[in-house]
Amino acid sequence: MGLLDQITDTISQATKDINDKATQMIDVTKQNNRVKEAEKLLDDTYKQIGMLVYESKQDGSTPDLSELLLTVDRLKSAIADAENSIKIIKGAGTCSACGATVPAGCFYCPKCGAKQTPEGKCPNCGATLSAGTNNCPNCGMKVGI
Repeated sequence: MGLLDQITDTISQATKDINDKATQMIDVTKQNNRVKEAEKLLDDTYKQIGMLVYESKQDGSTPDLSELLLTVDRLKSAIADAENSIKIIKGAGTCSACGATVPAGCFYCPKCGAKQTPEGKCPNCGATLSAGTNNCPNCGMKVGI
């Protein structure tokens, strides 16, 4: 393989990586927009519930909140689904100790410091790492899991 072929391959791979990252960013932005829209609707629904409860207190009636409460449940579920989609798109995990989001490639939770699952990926090259690995077998980066 000649130098020109290597340069072409490198440029092709870089272009693919940039395209993949751009697609990932677009997907995350769409999911973030879903979260924001659902949060606004949830806020509006809470306000409606508050108004109905207040008005019922004033006139002594009993409001029927069942439909609004179902709406709250659906919106909370939609928010959780979108947030989970974001984690999947980013390759992030969830800390088994505290439930915080752990970015891909992290071996310790950024919130509580708990060690994450022994199987992981090298933050430098993405190679799969197994328990007891001190250095990435692919690129040599010190990882210590």
